[in-house]
Amino acid sequence: MDAAIVSTVFASASASAGRPLGLARFARISARAGLPVYGLGGIDHSNAERVSRFGGFASVSGFQELVPEAQD
Repeated sequence: MDAAIVSTVFASASASAGRPLGLARFARISARAGLPVYGLGGIDHSNAERVSRFGGFASVSGFQELVPEAQD
């Protein structure tokens, strides 16, 4: 395995989202993982920088409002 995705970091409206872990728990998981970790769930322009301090991040819809053509 080259990397892991950890979800759900923050509250998310996604139907598949589970209970949010929160940033502190995501940070602990990332520190102990031994491989790159990407956070998913509730990540958008308001919190991506905080998540990136501890790992990467992925987002399905969190940045659509910043790219108008992505909403079409």
